[in-house]
Amino acid sequence: MPEQTLHFQIDEYYLDLQDQGQTVDIMGIEETRKNPFPGLRPFRTGEAHLFFGREGQSEELITRLMDTHFLGVLGNSGSGKSSLVRAGMIPALHAGRKQHRVSDWKIVICRPGNSPLENLAAGLAGANTGTIDEQLVKPEVERLLPLLRESSFGLLEAEEVSGEYEKTLIIVDQFEELFRFGRDIPKGDAAHFVDLLLTAVLQEDSKVYVVITMRSEFLGECVRYRGLPEIINQGQYLVPRLTGENVRRAVNGPLGVVGVSIDQTLVNRLVREVGDNMDQLPLLQHALMRTHQHWQARNPRPQPDQIAHEDYDAVGGMDAALGLHADEQWKQLPAADRAIAKLLFQRLTDVSAGDRGGRRPTMMQEIYGVAEALRADRLAVNRVIEHFRKMDVSFFMPPPGAPLQDESMLDISHESLLRNWPQLKEWASEEATSARLYQRLQQACAEYRQDPNQGDISGALLQRLIEWRDEAPHNHYWAIRYHAEQKKETDLYEHQAQYDDNMAHLARCIAASESRVKAQEEALVKETRQKQRALYRNIIISVVATALVVTGFLLWKVQSSLSELQEKQTEIDRLNSKEFLREAKVYIDAGQHHFAVESLKKAMEADAENQEARDSLAVFEQKIK
Repeated sequence: MPEQTLHFQIDEYYLDLQDQGQTVDIMGIEETRKNPFPGLRPFRTGEAHLFFGREGQSEELITRLMDTHFLGVLGNSGSGKSSLVRAGMIPALHAGRKQHRVSDWKIVICRPGNSPLENLAAGLAGANTGTIDEQLVKPEVERLLPLLRESSFGLLEAEEVSGEYEKTLIIVDQFEELFRFGRDIPKGDAAHFVDLLLTAVLQEDSKVYVVITMRSEFLGECVRYRGLPEIINQGQYLVPRLTGENVRRAVNGPLGVVGVSIDQTLVNRLVREVGDNMDQLPLLQHALMRTHQHWQARNPRPQPDQIAHEDYDAVGGMDAALGLHADEQWKQLPAADRAIAKLLFQRLTDVSAGDRGGRRPTMMQEIYGVAEALRADRLAVNRVIEHFRKMDVSFFMPPPGAPLQDESMLDISHESLLRNWPQLKEWASEEATSARLYQRLQQACAEYRQDPNQGDISGALLQRLIEWRDEAPHNHYWAIRYHAEQKKETDLYEHQAQYDDNMAHLARCIAASESRVKAQEEALVKETRQKQRALYRNIIISVVATALVVTGFLLWKVQSSLSELQEKQTEIDRLNSKEFLREAKVYIDAGQHHFAVESLKKAMEADAENQEARDSLAVFEQKIK
């Protein structure tokens, strides 16, 4: 049988715990002085000495948990649920061993992700082995996973097998992922995961305790699973907003640990600006981290002055600090790595989630595959990830130090980055547009398979698809999340075939469009030539007709002119004939007969119709005889 492919991730909680994950390893003072504020990520257990503003709440969590065995820690995005559990409740449990005689606890932390059963097994295995090395944890996961899958008592059986502690605390962080990733979770696994937890805590004398953190807007979704609403109703803790005094302690407390003072008028300003912002804690912590960095950079002296308004304003304040920091980190990358970064952030963002957040944790195997569209290898991808998950950046999770393997899940550290980085909003919008275009192509391809006369794409949509094909990076790994029929992400051959089929249909549509355009061009050329010939013929006919009309008119004018000339000439001849006749009479009277005859002949030549001249010539010729 082929080796089973496991998809799990060890929670980063174990990065700052020792002694098989049971002893809190508080961060050293030198490391703490670098920056006492975590920024965008939650507080880690090792930063418990920097966790201020929630005094008394951790103890209240423990009290409620001990009464109910199950506790739902609820709150809005950015309310500090994870930090309260990791940096408040867990250290309180350890501190309470002597004060309240709390027995030896095994602490297991996991997130459901898209493989809740495997991630639960990995959390148990990590606590048992005391390591975050996935290759070392894998044999233990393979041992525990069949027990978990076998029945709803699987968690109890797994704990009996590896039970070295009197009590086990299972913390399921980001519980809402069961609802957010529902379509990506194998069928039945989410319900079985809930059954495992409920069965374990509802047994009489159970030694298993469960704490879940969940965004409060998902509370109504819990009705999907039988028994879950009821047990949440029995034990839940709604994380309160920080009061003005809480904010002051959250600001002054960590600075007091490292011996740094801050202008209290700036603290008052921070209290006002926190207000009712839904991202109040992440933005506050990030702005403080950046402000502290700026203050350190301008204070190389042994006795620096206090953190002032100018430090806070220089990093953009609470509203702009996160976006400016993200822009700064992105611009530090060379051009090729910027393209990879854009692709990563787009892959980890889901704008369709709306008010319920837009993070989309993605398996590294898929991340590496999508990056192939940019011809980026794993080393290049890892280099970009490391750049954005540095301790003083913390835009990506898991944090630095956690290995990046094919089964690892990459995630944006907090939704506030999506809401407060304008560049990411623009990238997410571009990705949503690409998704709509690809899904429209997919729909057309399906219609074409059903009926070859359907599914043809043309016009503006085809032009947009051509631009998308030529400009946006894409391959079958990219298409996985947009395929209409949800398949397991490991069915890469099916995704490859579906992607290739869709792209082939696009090529057919382009070829058909080009053929239509060519035919239309040829028809237009033919029609144009016919019109040209008709035009030339009409021009010739018009020219000829015009010439004939002009010629006829000219002939008429010439004829009219000739007639006028002829009439004038005739009149002249008549006048000349009369003149010659008078001249002949003068010659006759003078007895100059010879000249008289010549004049009469000229009178006859000038006007042959001059009867008087003819008669006079006849009479005169008789006399001469």
